[in-house]
Amino acid sequence: MNRRRFLGASAGVATGLAVGRKLQFLDRKVQAQDIDWWTYTLTNEAAGFLTQFNQNLDAGVPANQMNWYGFMSAALAIRSIERDYGLDATLESWYGWDPATAMVDAAYQEGSWDSFHAVAALPYVGLVVDNDPAWEQYRSYQSSDVWISGNGPLSTPNEAGWAEYAMRPALFTIPKNDPPPPPEDNAIMRLHGGLDAATIATCDCEIYPWYQSTSPSLPRVPLESGILWWPLFKADQCKLLNWSIYLATTTAIFVNNSPLGQSYKAARIAASLIPVILTAASKSFCS
Repeated sequence: MNRRRFLGASAGVATGLAVGRKLQFLDRKVQAQDIDWWTYTLTNEAAGFLTQFNQNLDAGVPANQMNWYGFMSAALAIRSIERDYGLDATLESWYGWDPATAMVDAAYQEGSWDSFHAVAALPYVGLVVDNDPAWEQYRSYQSSDVWISGNGPLSTPNEAGWAEYAMRPALFTIPKNDPPPPPEDNAIMRLHGGLDAATIATCDCEIYPWYQSTSPSLPRVPLESGILWWPLFKADQCKLLNWSIYLATTTAIFVNNSPLGQSYKAARIAASLIPVILTAASKSFCS
C-alpha cells in the first residue's frame, strides 16, 4: 500500500488539529433529499436494539443469555454505513490527532483499510462464538477479496490469509404499514435480532437482514474466525477487543459530528452505544 494514500490529504491538518482547529469531514454533503428509507430504518432499528441490549447488560443479564449475534449484526451494519459516509478518508484527514493517527498507522501496517477493519471485527465474532452455540451456522464460508498480512499491530500469523465474508446477519422486523418512528420515540423498542421460526410465522411484519455480507463497505472477518478466536491467548483476545473499543469510540466521534449523524439522530445513538457495550464486555471478560 502506498502510504501517500493515507497521508496525502493530511498535509497541514496535524498542525491545525494541534492548535484546536475544528475537525474536517471528507464525506459527502447530506441534504434533506438524501435521507433514504433504508439508512433511516436501519439506524433506527440499531439504536433501539442497542439501547435495549445495553439496558439488559446493566440489569445483570448473564452474557450467555444475551443476543450477541444480534449485537454483532447491528454493530457491523453501522460500521458499514459509517464507511459509506467517509469514515476511512476522514480519519486520514485527521492524522495528527492521536486516536486518528493510531488508526491510520494501524491500517497502513495491516495493508489496507479493509484489512484493518477485518481484524478489528474479529472480537465481534468472538463474542458470538463464546456465547452462542449455534455460531457455526452463521458463518458465510465464503472467501473474500481482502488479504490479511498477519504482521500488523492487530493481526498475527494466525489471522494471515484471505478474509471471509462476515457471518450471515441476524434479522429485524418492521410491522407492515407501520413506518419506523423517530429515533427519540421509545416505541422503537421492539423485537430484534435472531428471529425464531414461530416469530417469523406469526408476526405481521416485513423482515430484513441487518446487512448484505458482500457489501464492499462491510468489514470482512479473518478466515475461520470463530475457530481462530478460541486458540488465541486471552491477552491477545483482550488486545483485539481493546482495539475494537478504540475504533468504535473514534467512529462515534466521527458520527456525532458528521453529516451522517446530523441527518440521522439514531446513527449517533447507535454509534455511541457500541463502544459502551464493548467496554462492558471487556470488563467482564478481561478483568
